[in-house]
Amino acid sequence: MNSYHERTQSGLHLNRSAWIVLTCLMALMLLVTFLKYLEPVSALGSEVDCTLFYTTADHWQLELCPTDDSITTPMTVTLNGKEVGTAAYVRLYHPSQNGGTPQVAVLYASGFVRLKQNADPTPSIPFGTSFILGPAYWSGMETYHHNPQIDVLMIDTEWLPNAPLRMTAVGGVGEFEVRYDLTLPTPRDRQTRLHVTQTYTATAAVSIVPTRTAEAQGFKLVQASSMFINEGDTCDGGFVNCHDSNGIRFIGDNLAREEIRYPLTSTTGFLFTDTAALGDTWLDILHTDDDSWQGNTPNGRITLDELPQTYDLIPQGWISATNDPTQDNVGVWLHSNDPAAQTWQVGESQTVGYWLLAQDNPPDPWVDLGLRSGINFLDFEESYNCQFVKPNNPAITGTIQPIAGYDNTALQLGYDIGTTNGNWAQLRCDFDPPLNLAEQDHLRFAWRGDNQSGNSLEVGLVSKNGAQQFIFGRGYHHATQRHWWGDLVIPFDFLAPWEENSSFNPAEITAIFISVVKASDTDSGGSGTIAFDHFTAFNALSRTVQSEFESVPAHLTATMKAVDWLSAQQQPSGIL
Repeated sequence: MNSYHERTQSGLHLNRSAWIVLTCLMALMLLVTFLKYLEPVSALGSEVDCTLFYTTADHWQLELCPTDDSITTPMTVTLNGKEVGTAAYVRLYHPSQNGGTPQVAVLYASGFVRLKQNADPTPSIPFGTSFILGPAYWSGMETYHHNPQIDVLMIDTEWLPNAPLRMTAVGGVGEFEVRYDLTLPTPRDRQTRLHVTQTYTATAAVSIVPTRTAEAQGFKLVQASSMFINEGDTCDGGFVNCHDSNGIRFIGDNLAREEIRYPLTSTTGFLFTDTAALGDTWLDILHTDDDSWQGNTPNGRITLDELPQTYDLIPQGWISATNDPTQDNVGVWLHSNDPAAQTWQVGESQTVGYWLLAQDNPPDPWVDLGLRSGINFLDFEESYNCQFVKPNNPAITGTIQPIAGYDNTALQLGYDIGTTNGNWAQLRCDFDPPLNLAEQDHLRFAWRGDNQSGNSLEVGLVSKNGAQQFIFGRGYHHATQRHWWGDLVIPFDFLAPWEENSSFNPAEITAIFISVVKASDTDSGGSGTIAFDHFTAFNALSRTVQSEFESVPAHLTATMKAVDWLSAQQQPSGIL
């Protein structure tokens, strides 16, 4: 982040001369040091000036910390409607699933939020990337409002322990009043998540600078702040592996995965020279290894409740040259190009909902949902034996190449199968020694087709039985035009033999192939692409199936609020 993105608690306003000086000195300029973001994850109540104001034996512990060198204006904190003091920040602890009560979240009066998963190993998991509640915006070429000032943080514990911790923060940023309704579900050792309903209302007329909008930074809905200098090398202080994150990842509006690793900070500039709109609801701030100068800092994710339908959100970021690991020199954000967000009148308001997540490894949507059980036998991250196959027909051409898949490397088949029915092009992968899938009964893989090419798909396994090999396949008519990533699941029983009197032997699978086929006049033929990843086999019969309904614990607070609401709807006639 350059001077555009300094951490401030009010607008940054520079006159023309000062701006020129700062621009010339950009490469030498460091960001404001925020030592609070680098303090160790201390034991419960260890800070002399921090006070526990809510404590229980089996769930949340809340701690008020009144001062911090970087916070000039603290916030008022209330608990269930009663004021408990003023705080520069509030720390939140929760019992781990495997013992200990670590910090999992910190909320600052400056609108910064820190999260980490609930595991409590030794040494403790350090905080890394911070989130910044929005919006942030440019009201002039030299006037930037980076983060809010939280005036009041209202904490509601009446729903605990059988419901999320609820909080409301109110304050302002520039010419906007802001309100954040915060919901913190019970954290898990794998992941902590915070839901934010963010409402911002203009208190004065605001116009966003078109130049900043063109740079995809004019109006930022939410941000992340992190640090990257290098991987595996040293930096100031004699530290090694000087980073807290090392890349960002999202799905673009073309439904392709966009992922970049941060450049070494010998230069300063935007992370993306060619921006792409967000095509899915999430943006990852990656820490792909288990090392950093602080330890294994978490991965972060911003997940929107929904994508806007009438405008785009643009992921963008900035990195600044530094060799000082105590400086957050990376900023990442979601910029809104909503025309309505470029000009504001007094009283105009918008609301956006999103989740902030922190966990150890980069989020894998299918793993997180429990949808990648079984044996992963081919994912193109290491060596593989795959080739392009076609009939002896010069009109058919094709290639295979690795590409960026949904969440890591995928293999793509590019083809031109011409216009003749029966033409095909194939990706084939061989296994030596053969795969033993005898304990499995389903095949699953991720794939993405091409919306310009509607052809049929043929999936087959080659099974060895004695000295002979037999093909068992399944066809899917007119399927390849599906141009987004998803899983195809095929029961082994669906694979039909290509030869009579052949038997399927899942204990010796020598190859898998996928063919694009112009099977009939309804297929388009011609050229296109199709990509594959995460070939797995699993046993559906052995999966865990819930045998009884989950019990819902009695919740007096929720019951009483429901009764109060129903009573309020009562009409004189007695009808709700």
